[in-house]
Parts: sequence; C-alpha cells; structure tokens
Amino acid sequence: MKILTQTDDFAVYHFPHDNSRHHIVAFSNAFGGATRQEITAKGFLEKLGVGFSVVEHGDKDHWWTVACIDEAISNLKENLVGREIVTYGFSMGGYGALRFAARLEAKRAVAFAPQDTITPSEAPFETRWAWQAQEIGAVVPPARNFFSRDTEYYVTFDPSDIDLFHIRRMLEFRDRCKTFNVLPFWFAGHAVAASLKGAGVLSYLAKGLLTFDDSSVRLAQDLYRQYRRSSPSAAMIAQAARSLGRKHKQRSLFRIVRSNMDKLKREASAEDLIAVYFALRDNEGMEDALPFVLQVASYEPDNSRFACHAADALLYFGRREEARSALERFVGTSADDGWFKTLWARVSGP
Repeated sequence: MKILTQTDDFAVYHFPHDNSRHHIVAFSNAFGGATRQEITAKGFLEKLGVGFSVVEHGDKDHWWTVACIDEAISNLKENLVGREIVTYGFSMGGYGALRFAARLEAKRAVAFAPQDTITPSEAPFETRWAWQAQEIGAVVPPARNFFSRDTEYYVTFDPSDIDLFHIRRMLEFRDRCKTFNVLPFWFAGHAVAASLKGAGVLSYLAKGLLTFDDSSVRLAQDLYRQYRRSSPSAAMIAQAARSLGRKHKQRSLFRIVRSNMDKLKREASAEDLIAVYFALRDNEGMEDALPFVLQVASYEPDNSRFACHAADALLYFGRREEARSALERFVGTSADDGWFKTLWARVSGP
C-alpha cells in the first residue's frame, strides 16, 4: 500500500495489483470521517483480486471541494497508466465517483445513492445536508457537468427517496455520457448499500458492476425483488410508509403500518420510527402515530427534538401531564428555545 497524497482534508491510498488490468478508485462517503476504523471498502475490494485506490476524506464532509483535490486526482491517474479504471462510491462518495470519472478517464463510474450537488441554489429540494453546504461556503459543482462520452455510468438508488430528484437532474445530461444506466431498488432508502447488504445482495451487485459481470448484477436484482416481497426489513417498511405518506395514499399507508406494527416496533431504528410517525401524523393518523413517537423518545431520551415531537403528540390527545414529563428535563438547557418554549408554555401554564 502506498499513500499517494495526504492532506488535512483527504488522503489517497493506493493498492496496486500487477496481474489485473482493472483498477477501482473508491471515494469515501460522508458518514464516519476521521472516526472510520478502516479504509473505505478496503476489505471488500481486496476480495475482488484487482488493484484499487481509495480517496478517503478527513473529519469534514467537504464533498470534494477542498484545495489540491484536482491535483491529487491527476497524480493518481499518472499511477494508473494502462489500467481500465472504474470509479466507485456511496452518497458523497458516489458524487465523487461521478465527478472524477472523466478526469481519471474511467471506463465506468458506479455510484450508490449519489447527489448531483448539495448547493441549495442548484438543488433546492435537497435539505439533508444544508448545514454542510453552508459550512462549505462554495458551490458544490454538479456532478452532471463532468459527464464524459467515454464513460459508462451506473447509478443505484431508491426511487421512493429524495435521491430520485438528483437522478432526474443527471438524466437531463445523459447525452453527455457513453451510457447512463439507472438501477432502481425500491424502498432501500438513501442507505441503499446497507439495505442491499441486509438483503444479502450487495456483494453480487457491487462485484458485478465493478468487474463487468452482468450476470451478477441481474442476480442481485432478482434476489432483491424476492426479498422485498417475501421478507422486507423494518427499514424498507418504514421507507415504504414514508413514500406513501408523501403521496397521501392513506389507505395503503395505514395497511402497511398496521400489518407490520410489531416488526417496526421490534426492529426499526429511531430514524425509521420517526419517519413512520411523520407519515401517519401528516395523513390524519395520529392514533396510529403516537406509539411510534413515544418509542423514539424512549430510545433517545437526550434528544430534545424527539421529546418535543412526543410532547406535541401527547398534547394532541390532551395528555398534558405526560407531555410536561417529556419536556421538563430540558428546561434551562440549550434546547430551551423556539418550539420548545411554545410547548413548555402549553404544559406549564394555568
């Protein structure tokens, strides 16, 4: 292993393989940063038996806007002369895989749930990383602006997620690509890679896309469809509920939540449970929604926002003392502002 570039913002790790004409360049995703215990995807990429490099970001999710990144990519390219390059990444890493494919003269770019950009003026629908966009303080260049007619693009995403809007932006520029291929995996959520791993199909899909094995890609698609129909995870059920809620398909929403109530309560994460709560709340389903928000508040008792949601739901049913109990531990803390003050006034007044 060689370190081709190392700065405070990112590093480029290089794992050459003399007997492989393929070389994979992976970009790290925004979760983990400097706390990540291992180089992104290193274990998986080693199993493929090909050379690979990893562009690993530091402790700031900068969406590859930092100084020297273009120079580092050019330096990496000089070390890959004669290789058939595939770029690879998830989320912010997927953005990097799309953005730098042309610079590396990659034959293929493989991106899981990528963004086209997170800059609000460019993509106003994208609010998940608004604070990071503000922190970056510069335009995150749209990935689609860097598409190349010499590269095949493969994008894996969940059409029920906000990521769909990024894919639509990219499709507007597909004539700039050799090919632009979309691989939809319904209800996998933004964490599509984790959902596919939970379904036991990620290794087939990633291996197929990265090593040009179309049969493995088709197998992954078939296995996922079977999994989604026969034994969907709690996260997938929550994503389906979120999608149905946005479309105000109340009957289907209530049916899927009620028929999977026990599984959701037993297996869903706090993030998934609050998503189900919002979907029900916004579709006149407060009676069904209440147990979910109370469970979320019990999962993360130090989260003032969850406590506010729980109190708000309890007040809807006139359960004032319970709402007061949910809020009182946050009085006088940094949470004691805005919405919290309004709720506290309702539970502590005459």
